[in-house]
Amino acid sequence: MARVTGSVITVSRKSGDVLYIKVRDRTGRQIKKRLGPASAWSRKQADDALREFLVDLGRALDAPASAITMGDAARAWLHYVEHERERAPSTVRDYRNTLPARVLPSMGLTSR
Repeated sequence: MARVTGSVITVSRKSGDVLYIKVRDRTGRQIKKRLGPASAWSRKQADDALREFLVDLGRALDAPASAITMGDAARAWLHYVEHERERAPSTVRDYRNTLPARVLPSMGLTSR
């Protein structure tokens, strides 16, 4: 998996210089985001905006190789609840039992 990279660039326009964030995501796709007039941004503010954008882009999931099922989403949510939200084991167990028994069937789905 490649890392995300980027820089802040200045583009000269008739109305004045404009700042852009120019980045490449993990797949190599180039993304440009307009920040605004260069006079409205200090160098530190622009660098901070770039850093935040790169962090958010780095957190984004890669596109799935195949379609994601509701069961896949349910398993990912359970993992999130257990490991990121650090819920009590009893809460995670209740969620784990409720999803395939109640939630997924109510949508006409199975867990896989």
